[in-house]
This record gives sequence, structure tokens and C-alpha cells, in this order.
Amino acid sequence: MPNKVTLREIFDDDLQDVYYFLSSNYDPELKWDIWRSAFCRSWMPEKPNNGFMLVENQTIVGVLCALYSQQQTKKGIRNVCHNSTWFVLDTYRSHSLKLMVALLGQKGFFFTAMSVNQELYEIHRRFKFQSKVTNLIAIPNLPKLNYFSKRLEILVDPESISRSLDSHIKQISIDHTDIPTVQQIVFRTSNDTLLVIFDIRNVRGVPATNIFYLSNRDMFSQHRKEICSYFLLHNHTFFTRIHQCSMSKVPKFSLKIKHDVTFFYYGDITELSFPEFIYSEYIFFCR
Repeated sequence: MPNKVTLREIFDDDLQDVYYFLSSNYDPELKWDIWRSAFCRSWMPEKPNNGFMLVENQTIVGVLCALYSQQQTKKGIRNVCHNSTWFVLDTYRSHSLKLMVALLGQKGFFFTAMSVNQELYEIHRRFKFQSKVTNLIAIPNLPKLNYFSKRLEILVDPESISRSLDSHIKQISIDHTDIPTVQQIVFRTSNDTLLVIFDIRNVRGVPATNIFYLSNRDMFSQHRKEICSYFLLHNHTFFTRIHQCSMSKVPKFSLKIKHDVTFFYYGDITELSFPEFIYSEYIFFCR
């Protein structure tokens, strides 16, 4: 039984060592440039760390990584800690809970955990995390030849997108620029504006538009046919992949492709629009 295991924070200088630990023991397909990009975003000034790690004889034996952000909530600016990869070598599993205790011991944060393995659900509940259950939906992208009508303006260049957004949504857009796989588009009418943050991925060989964020869920529902038609004709994707919790209502003829997806949060959920996939590892790692 290990008896010289120490707990300490993961700082930026430790990121490469943590990456090698995870790519060697947890996810061999993890890419260094993507990993580094995730933890070097300017989402929170003076972030406290990148999570916590267990070390024995200067060797990493376990980690609980974290992404930090400052987000606008209904009660003002709030500090958010998103729990990312939690992995400990089998021999050291008895020390695993120390990582979560250390992370939650940081005061003044709202905590989220959105990629929890099912075997860890009960542990999160023991730590007083609350859960939200949703479904992953596939909406067929069907052609609608008048999607480009004058009542729905489409903005794709960064300068036009920036000019069209209010200060809060504009900051979200800025925070998610320069991520190689992530795209942004704005749909605008005379009264409403919708920012969509998404990527394009193959799901079982079928190209799909995968939505991380909608700034105006009601507008997406109202203009969903035109928007999905745009994704078909310009992104060449056959369906739009989105979590049910991200929409104001589920369209007819959509398919549930994953049931009972569970997300966890720790704190007053009324302060944060949750769950959202921006400011999280979903942008980088969760395929």
C-alpha cells in the first residue's frame, strides 16, 4: 500500500507531465496541442490551478483536472470550476477522494461535472452534487430552399458576428474563438439574434453539426427548419446533434440517440444557465 503519496495543485508548468500521465495510462489518443489549448484559455483571470494531482516519489499517480471560467449569471459574475478528467492508477485508488475534497475545498466556486462515467455517479452524489438528466437528440437537416429569406440574416465572418452581439454574448463568442475545431455563426432577424457555437463531426460515419451553445433557444426553435437547412447546404451535415436541455422544445421527427445523459453540479443552479457545454472539456475532448 502506498504510504508516501502527496497531494498538490496542478500548475501550468505541470501540464505536460499530466498530459504524458494521461496519454500513457488513460487515453492514448489524447493530443498534446488540444490538451494544452484547453488548459491555456483565458477564461478566468488568475485561475487558481488546473486541478489537483497525487504524486509519489515525484511521479504522478492520479489527477483530477479542472477548467476555470468567469461567467455572467443572473446574480452577476460568477467563478465556475468545471471538473474534467479524474483518473487514478489502480494501486492508488484509496487516495482518489482526496482529489475531490481538495477541489471542492476551494471557496467561491460553482462546480460542474459534465463527463462523469456512470460508475462515478454515486461518488458525486455522496459529495452533495446534484444531477440533471437529459437526452441527446438528432434533428434531421432537411432542405428548405427559402432559408436565405430576407427575414433571416446569416453572419459568418468574425467582425460581423462581433458587431451583432450584446456585450455578454460577445464575451462568450470571444472566449471561444481560436479553437481549431469550433465554429460560430449568427442568425439574425429584425428583432432577435442567435449565436450558435458548434463543431462538425462524424457520428458513425455520418457528418453532423454538433451544437455546444445557443444564445437564444426560442429563436432556434422558431427558425429551426431554416437553420438546419443551412447546416445541410453549407456544412454538408445530415443532422444536427444537440442535447435536449439546450432547446426550448424538441422538434417533431427528431431522434433520441442517447438516453438519460447525466450532468452534475454543485452550487445554486438558479445562478447559472446549466447545463451548457461552453467553458468545458466538451469543446475539446468529448467526441
